[in-house]
Amino acid sequence: ASGSAPSAPPPPQVVAGSLSVGPSTSGLSIKKLRSHLRGHVVWTGDLLRDYAFYVQNRHPLFGICLAHPLHPWSKRERLAMMIVVSTLTLFPTASLHMHGDAYEDIVGAKAFLSLRLFFFVTLPVMFVEKSLHFIAERDDLLKDSRSVGGRAMYRCARATKRACFGTAVVCAALVFLACGIPVILWYAKGPGVDALFAPYCASRLQSWVVWFPSKFFMPCSGFLWKWIRDTRRMKRTSEVPPGIPGPTGEEWA
Repeated sequence: ASGSAPSAPPPPQVVAGSLSVGPSTSGLSIKKLRSHLRGHVVWTGDLLRDYAFYVQNRHPLFGICLAHPLHPWSKRERLAMMIVVSTLTLFPTASLHMHGDAYEDIVGAKAFLSLRLFFFVTLPVMFVEKSLHFIAERDDLLKDSRSVGGRAMYRCARATKRACFGTAVVCAALVFLACGIPVILWYAKGPGVDALFAPYCASRLQSWVVWFPSKFFMPCSGFLWKWIRDTRRMKRTSEVPPGIPGPTGEEWA
């Protein structure tokens, strides 16, 4: 009819894998992006690209440099956790190595010592690492709460996280001063410092390598399981993957 207002052009849609977000996702925000970075695994719909983005945000080593700037688990917290777990690894590794001489003449001694290192040092340290990671992200769940109870819970979670990280750093420092320095000096006078750092580096390398299959294939909480589940859900609801976000997340603002 004459005089009627011209119809508006159709809104642009999000293209899978694109960094741009159109009005079809106008409800998304920086808060939503932080939530997605914490638990979302489907970003482009491509398994390999999504897994690469997952690794750079979640891996305990790569995440220190490659994690998204808006990820709830900050790079400063990642670095602090790396220092803590690395320090806690030093003394038990040295202890196992010093008592490993008795097995030198046994067939398969190296394999036995590697398994012992894995079960008695690497796995416990990975548990500590996972616990600190869990604590580091809890306060972000309540950060934007506007209720009185929610704000109180956020302050409590924030204080708990700081206390846990502070305690972990202090304990790591005490362990290093009380045990680490004497052990290093003993190795420097005896078999050499390289004899200490070889099993130490082996333990850290074990944890970084084991992370890949454990986080990829873990039932219910692993990347593959969550990616298949979320991909099927998005197909049922015709939801389009939002695309890997840019460094500032401005396309989600």
